[in-house]
Amino acid sequence: ASSLTDEEMDVADADLESDEIPTSHVPFRNANLLSMATSYAEATDSEALFIGAHSEDFSGYPDCRPAFFDAFQDYLNTAGISSQNSIWMEGILNLNGA
Repeated sequence: ASSLTDEEMDVADADLESDEIPTSHVPFRNANLLSMATSYAEATDSEALFIGAHSEDFSGYPDCRPAFFDAFQDYLNTAGISSQNSIWMEGILNLNGA
């Protein structure tokens, strides 16, 4: 369950020092969003796909880590997606919000 989708759960404050996955984690969220974006990119002959994940999310959200985005790119390449120019803006991961 996720505190973002379950009204009975409180959304806890962020704890960047914790190794635990936060209650606000929505399982497979980024993979679903990227899958839909990939389908749309394919249908519209787009040359790039961008996602703006933030580095502070690395600590608790497994699908916000660079390894996740690298693996998703590998999946696209392995699956033979014709828009092989898919570009992940990993630089966005390290920008601060200021």
